[in-house]
Amino acid sequence: MKLFKRYSLWAILILLIAACGGTPNPNNTRFVPYPEEAQVLGLVNAFRSQARACGALQFPAAPALTWVEAVGDTAWFHSIDMGRANSDSHQGASTEDRLRARGFDPGPVAEHRSRTRLPANPNEAFSAWAADPTACANMMNPAFTVMGAGLWGKYESGNTTGLAFWTQILTAPRATNPPPTPTPTLSVNPSAATVTVGGAAIAFSATLTNSTASISWILVGPGSLSTTTGANTSYTPPTTGGASTAILSARVGDLTATAAITINAAAPASTLDITPAQATVNVGGAPITFTATTNTNQTVGWALGANSPGSISNSTGTTTTYTPPATGGAGTAFLCAAVSISLSKCVTITINAAAPTLTVSPTTATTQVGGANVIITASSNQVTWSMTGPGTFSWAGSTFTYIPPASGNGGTATVTATLGTLTASAVITITAPAPPPPPDLAPFLALINEFRSEPRVCMSGTVAENMPAVPPVAFQEQLNTAARLHSEDMAANNYFSHTGLNGSTFVTRIAATGYTGAPQGENIAAGNATVQGAFDNWRNSTSGHCQAMMSANSNEIGLGYGFNANSQWTHYWTLVFGKRN
Repeated sequence: MKLFKRYSLWAILILLIAACGGTPNPNNTRFVPYPEEAQVLGLVNAFRSQARACGALQFPAAPALTWVEAVGDTAWFHSIDMGRANSDSHQGASTEDRLRARGFDPGPVAEHRSRTRLPANPNEAFSAWAADPTACANMMNPAFTVMGAGLWGKYESGNTTGLAFWTQILTAPRATNPPPTPTPTLSVNPSAATVTVGGAAIAFSATLTNSTASISWILVGPGSLSTTTGANTSYTPPTTGGASTAILSARVGDLTATAAITINAAAPASTLDITPAQATVNVGGAPITFTATTNTNQTVGWALGANSPGSISNSTGTTTTYTPPATGGAGTAFLCAAVSISLSKCVTITINAAAPTLTVSPTTATTQVGGANVIITASSNQVTWSMTGPGTFSWAGSTFTYIPPASGNGGTATVTATLGTLTASAVITITAPAPPPPPDLAPFLALINEFRSEPRVCMSGTVAENMPAVPPVAFQEQLNTAARLHSEDMAANNYFSHTGLNGSTFVTRIAATGYTGAPQGENIAAGNATVQGAFDNWRNSTSGHCQAMMSANSNEIGLGYGFNANSQWTHYWTLVFGKRN
């Protein structure tokens, strides 16, 4: 590996292009990592600096990783192979064999790969790894002490895919017995920092263990360093420009440690704004709230201008409420906010004379079909009245009498009082009449058992089917529950089907009650208000209902009824059949 002291970023890029352009030789080494590869190391070390969860696993903060050239070159040549294959799967020999071929004897090894679109952005590849629980756990694993990353596709010629190919290798030197000579490690503190354009400098220190070699510093990005050699350096942010990033690398031989520097834009000038910027109110009208927004940390003070009518609720804070005067004519008020002698703002409030008003009381009311009348009163006896919706009405002066309909399902009526151009309305809700008491289901058992006691002729379409007499059936409580719940569901949700809206069938509905026998079938009917009507509907059916009631396979039944005056059929019936030995 070639040694160097200091080169400009331009010179480094020229050397990189010269060393890496064309067809790379797998036996070559590179002068320095690409800036994007160094950024990957910085991102990983910032990631390891805090405890975090990877999927269901919790990890404490882990020591920073060290860049090893042999590992980085291994990753780079693997990225080249991925690019040539246009694939993000592993290529060729195992990662361990590739590392050994470059003179690095690995212990544990993890390899992560990614493809991103050009221009190459290390954050895209890193974010994909950080979001993957396995890759996340590898990057937080303290067993890994060194790292290399390889990018192919940005600087090299011959890339026609439009993609960047990334390889990240995490590993540690393989332990031997007796222990090998301690491996030198290199870290930078802090590993991540945030500064401001034109802001104060920040000190960085590099810690080198198991080695006495000299440390050199390389900065990629805006700003400057106080020195490029030694264990300590100071980074000074740029004095102009917007938000950006910089990567600071410490290097000893083929070891590299990085720190990611986030550069925020300079703080903006102090501002103060009031919302709304202007307002119009009426004498005696509703209050209006004003909000002050400032990028300073100073307290906002409020005041009304001299001779401004009205009042404010607060003299300090981010909001205040202006209340118009209760009497008087049209005018103007000035409301001002200030955070300092030099920073204040005022808004103009236009005050209009009080406008005539019209109100009705109550504004909402509820009655029932065939129920009590509702009285609505207007604030003026000069109004005229109108109404839309069910029901009738009468009125005299300021009093309106609403008379609900005697029948029907109810609805909504809107009552409007009019005085010139002014209107005021009240909404009356008319509820449906109370449902009738549910029918007595007990007589059905006598009806069906009398029907089963003699031979019957049941129609299947136009074909007559002779059905012999069969033994009587009995009501069973769990079957009654299954039938009742389905009838109530059809009524409540206004549908008519053997299949429930949740996909249930008579088999699953019966099973849900805990019934231990075998479900045999189900009849449903709608529109009949009585047990006799439902029975006659099934007895005269030509689509299997008669046959079900005459089946010898059933010895137990359940009957259920549901009601909804606002549904299509109002009355809903369900008859289920079961058999227990």
